[in-house]
Amino acid sequence: MAAENLVAQFRAEMRVGFLEVKELCRENADRLAEHSRETAERFAEHGRKLDALAEAGAERDRKLEFLAVRTDALRTEIRLVWGALGILVTVLLAVFGLLFAR
Repeated sequence: MAAENLVAQFRAEMRVGFLEVKELCRENADRLAEHSRETAERFAEHGRKLDALAEAGAERDRKLEFLAVRTDALRTEIRLVWGALGILVTVLLAVFGLLFAR
């Protein structure tokens, strides 16, 4: 009888211990799930930030390309103006040279 009481007491203590471990596992699983959700939210936020940075970088690159094209166009226009001025000066020298030579 004493052995049976001892076994019953041991089983009761084991059941209580098992329930405590089970509750701890449940709490840890809840904490882990919450941490996983927070981590996923952080990763999503970082992903959105990276996308925004990539978009801003692409916009900056488009603006720089536009400025480079405009600069090249201005250089070409300046060369054309200098060429036209050179031709004008040459023509004027020829005209005045012919006028004063006679």
